[in-house]
Amino acid sequence: MLFSIATFAQDAKPAENPLAPVAWLVGDWHTTAGPPGEKPTEIDNHIYWSETKTAIFFVTRFNGVPHYSGMYAYDPEAKHVSFWYVDTDGNFSKGTARLDGQRLVQELTIAHPNGNADPLVSYIDRTGGDDKYHWQVLRPGETKPMLELDYTRKK
Repeated sequence: MLFSIATFAQDAKPAENPLAPVAWLVGDWHTTAGPPGEKPTEIDNHIYWSETKTAIFFVTRFNGVPHYSGMYAYDPEAKHVSFWYVDTDGNFSKGTARLDGQRLVQELTIAHPNGNADPLVSYIDRTGGDDKYHWQVLRPGETKPMLELDYTRKK
């Protein structure tokens, strides 16, 4: 049995990383958000590979306090990148991520503690090579973002 596993491992061709659509996000990112005239919220995303390189984890902090925690992974049965995250408000989000040209499209559903759920779509567009991106969230079928932010990679 061990011989056949070792032989298979040697014969297997390395496949393209199925997490490639989101792998460029690995790193540390920063933005500020808030209504004009009010103290802005400092938002930091720490996005990092799992030790096995089979998942990408992330934690998002608002003013240094963790708010979102989640992961991306490739679902071989569905043949797409899936993601899940939870937040400190008790929401559970799940969705899929795919490239549409250079745009990362994330279709998701946020389940709230009261049992209601909201479908959303987010778009991530690189605006400065691999060091900046524009993120926006919309309701499906709408063209005006509910929220949009510009992130910069921390050096």
